[in-house]
Amino acid sequence: MATWGSFDNQTYLDGIRSHDDAVIKDIYLKIRPEVIRQLKRNKISEEEAKDIFSDALLVVYKQVMAEQLTLSSSFAAYLMGMAHNLYLKWYNRNKTKERVTNQAAAVYEGEVPPADELMEEVVVKQRIQKLFLKMNKSCKQIIQLFWEGHSHQEIMELMGFGSEGYARKRKHKCQKKLEALMKNDQVLKEIFNP
Repeated sequence: MATWGSFDNQTYLDGIRSHDDAVIKDIYLKIRPEVIRQLKRNKISEEEAKDIFSDALLVVYKQVMAEQLTLSSSFAAYLMGMAHNLYLKWYNRNKTKERVTNQAAAVYEGEVPPADELMEEVVVKQRIQKLFLKMNKSCKQIIQLFWEGHSHQEIMELMGFGSEGYARKRKHKCQKKLEALMKNDQVLKEIFNP
């Protein structure tokens, strides 16, 4: 659990609410560097990590001002968790854009396959994407990370699981769920078993 910082939770919450310079300074000098260091372990730039931290702090600020924040962990751990969640959203948005761009570029690099093969491939991808979106949020995140080439260790860290074995087990269960959805999909059955 993250325990960086000089103050207890209530002091942080009161300090944010009252714009206390000492509390704000402590967040920026003691908590921010550690959050940025942790974010950069995900192979993002310093600027991206700083942007994510700023967004996380803004969300926390809004929660404090609306009196919607009750902490069951340290303030630093909560802020780190908020930054991690925003990182996952940022990562998924950017990877989706990159994947679409790479797929589009690949079409123009080699020989162009026959139109019916391209159409069938597009339909299959769309159906799998539609089935994928029906899965629960946790499974979608795990499978997305796996498709992007993350190791079980990285999935464990990004998802906050307790062990690499548990990450492997969850990934396997989620894959089985997606496979079951695909096997029962009428459109995919017609394409693969004409």
